[in-house]
Amino acid sequence: MFPNSLHNFNYLRYAKADELRNEERNIPKVSIKNLCVTLDKRTFFEKYLSKISCTSNFLHDISFTLEGGNTLAILYTKESEMRVLLEVMSNTMSHKYSISGVLENNGHKISIDKFGDRVAYVNTDNIYPWLTVAQTIRLRSLFVASNANTFKNVNAIEQLIQTLALSPIRNFLCSELSMVERQRLKIAVQILKDTDILLSDNILKDMDLYDMAFVIDYLRDWAIKLNRIVVMAMQPPTIEILTMFHKVLLIASGRVIYFGSSSQMISYFEEIGYPCPSFKNPCDYYVDLVTHDYLTSQSSFESRKRIRRLAEIWKEKAVNDEYETQVITDELSPTVHQINYCRSALLIYRRFFEIFLSRPWMYAKEAIYAFLISLFVGFLFFEIPNDRYAAINARFGFIISILAIFLLPILFIHIERVFDERLYLFDDIRNRLYDPTFYIVVKIICDLPMAVLCNTLYALPAYILSGLPPDGTFYWPSLLLFTVILCTHAILWRYITWIVAYSCCTRLSAIVIIVTLLSNAIMLSGFLIHPNSFPAMIKLLYYYNPTKLAGGLLAENEFLRRTALTNWVSIYTLSQCSRIRGSQALYFSGLSSATFASSDEQLNEAIHIYTIWFLTVFTTLLFVVRCNHNKS
Repeated sequence: MFPNSLHNFNYLRYAKADELRNEERNIPKVSIKNLCVTLDKRTFFEKYLSKISCTSNFLHDISFTLEGGNTLAILYTKESEMRVLLEVMSNTMSHKYSISGVLENNGHKISIDKFGDRVAYVNTDNIYPWLTVAQTIRLRSLFVASNANTFKNVNAIEQLIQTLALSPIRNFLCSELSMVERQRLKIAVQILKDTDILLSDNILKDMDLYDMAFVIDYLRDWAIKLNRIVVMAMQPPTIEILTMFHKVLLIASGRVIYFGSSSQMISYFEEIGYPCPSFKNPCDYYVDLVTHDYLTSQSSFESRKRIRRLAEIWKEKAVNDEYETQVITDELSPTVHQINYCRSALLIYRRFFEIFLSRPWMYAKEAIYAFLISLFVGFLFFEIPNDRYAAINARFGFIISILAIFLLPILFIHIERVFDERLYLFDDIRNRLYDPTFYIVVKIICDLPMAVLCNTLYALPAYILSGLPPDGTFYWPSLLLFTVILCTHAILWRYITWIVAYSCCTRLSAIVIIVTLLSNAIMLSGFLIHPNSFPAMIKLLYYYNPTKLAGGLLAENEFLRRTALTNWVSIYTLSQCSRIRGSQALYFSGLSSATFASSDEQLNEAIHIYTIWFLTVFTTLLFVVRCNHNKS
C-alpha cells in the first residue's frame, strides 16, 4: 500500500500489479484451450421422441494461460457463463454439459476430474451457521489432506486466521458474522486445501471498496509469495481495483473479448477504435459495450454483431501474437485427497458434538417432546377400564394414537434437523470431503442410541399411565415387548422421514408428504376400516403395512396376554347379549388371522416383513442421498 499524498487525502492506495516485483515462474502453469460448453435442454423423453435439438451455448472457444503468481479478474456480462466456466474448472458442474477443449496443468493434458482435484473453489453458498469461526477452520483443516501438507501445523492455521483478520471473531458463531466476515472465512476454508489454483465466484459483490481491496490484496500477496494462481470473478469494479490484478479476462456471449494485462486493457480497446469516454469508469463502459441488448430487435442485432466483431478481432490478435515457446513439463500440481474412513467418521462425530454444544436444544428437544407427548397420551387414556365394551375401542384408540397420530410431532423434528444438516452436507460433498453414502452410515450409527432413548421415553410413560400393563409375572415382559415394538416402528418411520426430507426442497413439502404417508398407513392399518372392506389390491398393501404389523402385535400383547380380558366382557351394557373374550374381540377386529397357529407365528411373520422394510428403507436412503447430494 502507498499513501496518496498528492492532495493530502487521508486514504491508502493499494499498489498496482505492475508495480510489484513478480519473478518469472514456469510452474505452476494452467492453460485452457478452445473450451466449449453446451447444454442440451431437452428432457429424457424429448431426446428420444424428438430429433429437434435444443441446446444452449454457454462458452465458445475460451482460451487463456496463467502462471504462478498471477491473479486473474473475470469480467462477464452473464452470470451463468462465468459460473459455468468456474464450475468446469472446479469439476462442480450442476448439469451434464457437453464439453470440448483442452485443460493443461504444468504441460500435462488432464481430464476435468483430475483438474478439479487440484483446484479450490470459493462459491457463493452460505457457510454452516452453527459452528464458530475457529471450529469451522479447524474441522476443515482436519478433513482435507493435500500433498503439500502446509496447514498440518497449528501455527500455520493461526497465521491464516490472523492474516485474514478473523482473530477478533474466532469464537463467534458463523451466523453472527457480517457478510464481509463470512466471505473472508470462506476464503480461509478453501486456502486450507493448499492447492496451486484458487477459484472464486463473485464473493466481492456488495462489498465496499476498502473491504474489496483488502481481500484482493491478500489473495494477490498469497499468490505471489507462495507461487499460486488466483482466478476471481467480479462485477465491473473501479479501474484502481482492476489494476490490482495481473490479468483480466472479459467474456461476452460465451466468447473471449479480451485477455491480458489489466493495465493494458484500455489501450487495447483504444487501438481497435473503442476508446473510453472521459469521466466514465472503463470497466463499466467496456462491459456495457459487449452486453447483449434485448430491448428492441434492432438493438439486439447491433449488439450481437458488435460482440461477434470484437470476439473475432481478439481471436485474430491472439493468433498473431501466438509464438512457439518451449514446452516445460513438470510434475502436476498437488491434489486434495480424501482422508481415510475411520478419520472421517471421527471428524463427523466431532462435528455432531460441537453442533450439539452450540445448539443443545436442537437435539435435546426430541427427548423432551417425546416424554411430554407420552405423558399427554397417558393422561388421555388414563387407567383404561377392563369391564366395559368401550374399553376395547379405547385400547385400539391408544394403539393407533401412540403408533401414528402422536408420532408426527417427533417426525417433524427430524425434518427440521435434516434440513439443518444439509447446509453443511452439500458443501462437504461438493468439496469431496467424503462420500454421501458414508455420511448416512455414520449418521445412523451415531443416531441409533439417541433414537432408542427417545422412543423409550415416548413409549413407557404412556403405557404405564394407561394402566394396560398386566399385574403379576406378565408386567415386565409386557412392558418390554410394548417398548421394543414401538421403538422398532418409530425408528422405521424415522428413516422414512429422512428419505422424504433428503428428497424435498422445502420443509413444507416434506411435512405434507410425511403426513400423507402416515395417514395412508393409518387408513390401511385395519384400525379405522375393517380389513374385509378392502379391495383385493388394497389388501396387499394392508398385509405389508408396517403400522398394521406393529398395531397387530401390540393388540395381541394386550388382548391375548392379559388375564383380565380372558374373563367374560360384555359388548352391550343394556342388553343380555352373548359375551365375548379378548381373543374373540381381537379376531373380530381383523387384526389377528385364524390362519396363524399361534401368536409366535404372527410375530415371526412380522419380523420378516419388518426386516424387508428396513433393508428397503436403508437402500432407498443411501440412493436418495447419493443422487440428491452429489458434488454438483
